[in-house]
Amino acid sequence: MVAKMRHGNEFFENKNRLGELIKYRILNTPPEKKFDDLAKLMAMTCDVPIALVSFMDDKNQYFKSRYGIDFTENPIENSFCNHILKTPNKVTEISNLRKDNSVSQNPFVVNNPKLSFYAGYPLINADGYLLGSICLYGFQVKKLTDTQKDALKIIAQQIIELLELRKSQLFIDEAKNKRLLDNVNLKKGIDAIGLATWEWNITTNVCQFSNGWAELLGYKLSELEPTSFQTWVDLVHPDDISIASENYYNALIKHDNILDVEFRMRKKDGKYLWIQSKGKTIKKDTNGKPIIAFGIHIDINDKKLAEKQLKRINENIPAAVFRYVAYSNGTSELLYYTKKLNQLYDLPEDLSLDGDNIKLVWNKIHPDDLTKVQAAVEKSKKELSEYKADYRIINDNGKTKWLSASGSIFFSNDEETVWDTAVFDVTEEKLASIKLEEINNQLKKAQKIGKLGYWKHNLDQDSLTWSTEIYNLLELDENKTTPSFELFYNMLHPEDKQQFYEESTKAQVENKVALIEHRILLPDGRIKWFELTTGIEDFNLKNEKIREWVVQDITEQKLLSISVEESNNRFRLATQATADIIWDWDIKENRILFGENFSKFIKNDFEDDQIKSDYFIRKCIHANDRSRVRKSLMNALNNEEDYWKCKYRVKSNEGDYLYIQDNALIIRDKKGKALRMVGVMNEITEQKEQTKKLRQLNKILKIKSLDLIRSNDDLEQFAYVASHDLQEPLRMITSFLTLLEKRYEDKLDDKAKTYIHFAVDGAKRMRTIILDLLDYSRVGKTESKLTNVDVNELVNDVINFNHRTISKLNATIKVEELPIINSYNSELTHVFSNIMGNALKYQVPNIKPEIIISCSDIKTHWEFSIEDNGIGIDEKYTDQVFVIFKRLHSKEEYSGTGIGLAISKKIINTLGGKIWIEKAKKQGSIFKFTIKKQ
Repeated sequence: MVAKMRHGNEFFENKNRLGELIKYRILNTPPEKKFDDLAKLMAMTCDVPIALVSFMDDKNQYFKSRYGIDFTENPIENSFCNHILKTPNKVTEISNLRKDNSVSQNPFVVNNPKLSFYAGYPLINADGYLLGSICLYGFQVKKLTDTQKDALKIIAQQIIELLELRKSQLFIDEAKNKRLLDNVNLKKGIDAIGLATWEWNITTNVCQFSNGWAELLGYKLSELEPTSFQTWVDLVHPDDISIASENYYNALIKHDNILDVEFRMRKKDGKYLWIQSKGKTIKKDTNGKPIIAFGIHIDINDKKLAEKQLKRINENIPAAVFRYVAYSNGTSELLYYTKKLNQLYDLPEDLSLDGDNIKLVWNKIHPDDLTKVQAAVEKSKKELSEYKADYRIINDNGKTKWLSASGSIFFSNDEETVWDTAVFDVTEEKLASIKLEEINNQLKKAQKIGKLGYWKHNLDQDSLTWSTEIYNLLELDENKTTPSFELFYNMLHPEDKQQFYEESTKAQVENKVALIEHRILLPDGRIKWFELTTGIEDFNLKNEKIREWVVQDITEQKLLSISVEESNNRFRLATQATADIIWDWDIKENRILFGENFSKFIKNDFEDDQIKSDYFIRKCIHANDRSRVRKSLMNALNNEEDYWKCKYRVKSNEGDYLYIQDNALIIRDKKGKALRMVGVMNEITEQKEQTKKLRQLNKILKIKSLDLIRSNDDLEQFAYVASHDLQEPLRMITSFLTLLEKRYEDKLDDKAKTYIHFAVDGAKRMRTIILDLLDYSRVGKTESKLTNVDVNELVNDVINFNHRTISKLNATIKVEELPIINSYNSELTHVFSNIMGNALKYQVPNIKPEIIISCSDIKTHWEFSIEDNGIGIDEKYTDQVFVIFKRLHSKEEYSGTGIGLAISKKIINTLGGKIWIEKAKKQGSIFKFTIKKQ
């Protein structure tokens, strides 16, 4: 790979480049054969007389190796190497220096040695810094071949490799010298400060201990010499030698890890001292096998004693204490823990939590809280800070327990982080906190529902704070309003200001609680009733004097109270004007309170107005009614009914019995248990007597009704038979008169013919009247069934039936949207046909008839309207037109029998409606009729 040279016009003066060049210590140094051989190789390969290997600082170009010239350096401004910057990854070649304007005036071209050819390639290290160049010069014009250019690049790369080897060797030499010096200084320093160090030659098993190491155990080093690994083995506590030796072997020989182990060593006085031994292999052979290990012993006796003491303390406190370590490879374990940890996490007491068993602890944490706990530990590790987390664990029975963990970092490096942690069972506190939070939320809701606000007056700072509900009660914007007494006082109703001022001032002066009712006048003129509770002086947590006041919106209660008071006044007056007896039964205490009318009407020997329910039933109610009343009452109470009704007899003051209708409301608690009954006794003795008489009357009416039904049936049969019997002679009269007129037409004079016409016409009208009477008698006797009738289609049929008359009169009929109703099609057709026919018949001459038909929905009925512009009906005759055979005009003016509207009225009445006539706004009449919805 070809390195990329750093760009810039002042690259020769770049401090980083110069600093990089100094690392090689190559500038202005004597010639070296390996560089000289490469310069000679360049000259021979490219067939030129001069070849140079040069390095450049910010002022000069130094010739490390030169072939064919004696110069050792050259000023930068005279160097041809400026040109290699243009194409740093290519060989720069100037075939004829004399004809190239950029170099033709160079001193080496103009003067001796009067060069004619130049070729160069930069020396750039792996970091991209220009260190120097290789240069070729000739006295003749020349061009290099591609092979020669490639050879130059290869030689340049070899020079860079030589430079890198040079720098590495310099670094190694400096490190060796520094290590030798450090070792000397280290030994001096160790002895000077008394460090307990050891150096173990693993191959020979020889150990070198510092004076401090021997003194740590109470010895002089000379007392232990000659020293070896066995010296250490003999001093380690017999119970600890196995684990200590195993740690030494695993860390220093087998795995090449850092040694860190704790054990006890015997001092010269025979006592044992807790030691922490740390060490690492510092030298290996060519095969990587460890040769020498170096380490230090640290006195941790006080620490161990403190840990033992801490352990005893931890076992006696309600918290679980443990030391937890998290390694950089993602694993973790417990280095130490108290038995309380098993108990808190509901794990078997004898279960070891060492090694992978720590997962049992993590798995107990509630899934919703696990991420939170892990995040707290990770943050502690990152920031080297304490962590605290409240979380839930899940027991085997599925229940949850709240724990609170607090941990601080004991030790941390790139490999591991160690925490000391205490865990407490905070289930009761957490549940209490949750309950308190719920209560606070409920309190806020209650304040909102109860329209209850408060304010706090800091007397020391003379500051006022309002709760959110105060702003809501006053209907003010909390973000735009500054609370003040003046603002509140200004909102008081003018009639209440003086009383409020006097009562509130008195309460503050006497430092007493007072309740002040007053009105607030809102900006829009509305009035609210408030009840303000003045507070007494107190102190907050900062020992500042405060006074808290409570404000409640009592508008609804006040208006209700006023309404109740008015209602009570009305009730008292009503009670005085009625004979009703009001009673109130406290079921729990089994006491009944009666109103003042009780003693006026019902005989009793009660000493006061409160008696037990059983006593009332036994003493006042008729013996034959007592059992029924008790049963009815118990059923209502036990079946969770809200109301109770019962009729019974009670003994009056006159000694006879009164009939009572007792109605009561049952008041229950949330569980449905009856607490109270409030009722009213109405005397219905007169009603009972009237009812008895009414029953007797109904019995008589029922007999009369049956007689009437039979009479109506007889009349209907008579009308039917009479109509048929009457039609037969009328048909005979009509027929014979018609034959008489035809046979003796030439013998009869005009007067005779007129008589015959009158007789025939009279017979025809008589027949029409008989048929109408027959229809009238049949109304309500139809055997047809209710059906859905589309009134739109029905009216269209009537219009089509009267098509000739409508066309003849050029009449206009406007039909609005009509409903589909459940009724009798033939009866409705008769009604619409009769009324619409009259509207076409009774018209003002030379005026075009106009009829409007519409319908309205009036809840229980359909109301139809048929409006015309005819001759109209005088208001005094609007009822008469529905009377059978009642005519307002002679038959010569308008034909008809006078029975059509009577039939229509009877049909409408049969369908549960009514029919009437209204005067039209301009001219004519409006026939309206209703039909009950089925």
